[in-house]
Amino acid sequence: MLNEYQIALRQLIERAQRRGKAHDLRFYQVQDDEVHDPSLISYRLYKSRMYVTEVKVACGISYAHELIPVRAYYFPTLRDILALRQKHGVDS
Repeated sequence: MLNEYQIALRQLIERAQRRGKAHDLRFYQVQDDEVHDPSLISYRLYKSRMYVTEVKVACGISYAHELIPVRAYYFPTLRDILALRQKHGVDS
């Protein structure tokens, strides 16, 4: 289920960008202090450190030890995350 959820997240981001609907996403510039800590990005975007998986998917990171490149990314909204989690049966 988690893999399907991650694929759905990636598709949501790519589809919104392709259709010119990036305004439906959160645009965020990763800072130097966040390259080692996706939970910090999660906290700054969503006010919770529990969205690390979503941050890693949006940044194209596959492994826990990978550094997140300092650049701007599009992230799903919290509403979209919660809807996809419910649809795919992913626990919070």
